[in-house]
Amino acid sequence: MYKVWFTAGTVVAASLMLSGCEGLRDAFSAQADVVASAEGKELSTDRMVTLMNTVRTGRVTPEGAEYMAGLWVDLTLFSDAYVRGTLTGDSAEVTRVMWPQLNQARLNTWHERMSASWPEATEAGADSVYDEGTNRLFQHILILPAGIDPQDTVNARRKAEGILAQIRAGRDFGPFTAENNDATKDDNGFLTVGPRGMWVPAFELIAWGLEPGQISDVVETQFGFHIIRRTPKDEARERFLEFYGNRISAVEDSTYLATLSERHGLEVQPGLPQTVKDIIDDREKFRRSSKKLVAFSDGGFTAGDFVRWLEAFPPNAAYQIIAQPDSVLESFVTSLAQNDLVLAQADSAGVWLDPAEWQAMQLSHRATVDQLAAALELTDSMFSDTSIPIEARLDSASVKVDELMDRLVTGETQFRPLPASLSSLLRERGARYRVNRAGLTRVLELYSAAFTADSAAAAAAAPGPIQPAPGPAPVPGGQPPTP
Repeated sequence: MYKVWFTAGTVVAASLMLSGCEGLRDAFSAQADVVASAEGKELSTDRMVTLMNTVRTGRVTPEGAEYMAGLWVDLTLFSDAYVRGTLTGDSAEVTRVMWPQLNQARLNTWHERMSASWPEATEAGADSVYDEGTNRLFQHILILPAGIDPQDTVNARRKAEGILAQIRAGRDFGPFTAENNDATKDDNGFLTVGPRGMWVPAFELIAWGLEPGQISDVVETQFGFHIIRRTPKDEARERFLEFYGNRISAVEDSTYLATLSERHGLEVQPGLPQTVKDIIDDREKFRRSSKKLVAFSDGGFTAGDFVRWLEAFPPNAAYQIIAQPDSVLESFVTSLAQNDLVLAQADSAGVWLDPAEWQAMQLSHRATVDQLAAALELTDSMFSDTSIPIEARLDSASVKVDELMDRLVTGETQFRPLPASLSSLLRERGARYRVNRAGLTRVLELYSAAFTADSAAAAAAAPGPIQPAPGPAPVPGGQPPTP
């Protein structure tokens, strides 16, 4: 639950052709001179190319260029709002900016309330799951070779065999797991309770043949040398109790969501996977879109809703999302739509944050705004001095944006970008902004040409194959070069 005119056109085109191509070319050229604009400020192609050429961490990709243009827009919108004093920190603003965290907290609260009436996991139930044998619990000791030489492998096996001999002689299994080179080293070598198929075949073939409490011989896998123990019921009970509780919760969650979806007539709309890809390719186009991805009998989950949900994921998640098969994309977006239905139920039940949680959200938002203002050096009193004309203050703030962009591309300063939800708030408030794709295309052309020219110049300046110097060797007793 919480864990997407034909005739008129021809006439216009003919008219443009009759009037000459120069006007049309000039129009497109003018568009390509600007990469982005925001609140009356512009990021020119020349300025963008200069920024990209200053980046010290390697060649800038097209995605990197688009990110830089978007960052400039965000910083410009933020500086404009900060200087104008429109970032007030009121409840509506905090709710909008902190909505990923806020909604997660509300989903958790609602889940806790719902789960209070679900069947309780008991020890008897956990023992029953253990006895079924479908899911099992193992511990392991893992010894890795010290290197890649054959002798390293021989030494690792000998070490594992030595440990096994000590265990068979009565030593406790647990202390040896401290040498494990995986997450189990801090948990006595315990793996996760689970069914067949969770482990590599070489491990599983041996592990699944063990009786409760039995210890294997040394088992070799691509990860190293293992000694495996199947945990007896008494020692496994607590972990099986947690596993059983999670299984109950998963079944109840699934039933609840299925019932909720049926009640609201949830239905995936045709073409959803392609629409998701279109949204990720140009989310600004869909930010306010009411196009339904998933329909409800009383509404639906729209492209605009999906854009907002993208704020809850890391920036690179979008590229991972579009790489998934269509069936996975449909399931993913359906789960987001179900989340919206659950949140609507939580709203109806009056589920909200307690005062301490809400205060923490407010403080977090305020801290983010203050940190961004400090990074942009907007905390000087002149930016809040109303005796100075607002346009003069905004122009000074624009200079600060340019200065920060310069420091960022040269690596002179570290910076945490605006949270996606804050960026969205600024863009949703009727702000004037645009990222111009024609300008971006032109920037990439200029940057690529400059990059190629610089590479060619560097190659031309580089020394060729080393040639012997004329004359005798410079060191007494040395031999002259062989012709």
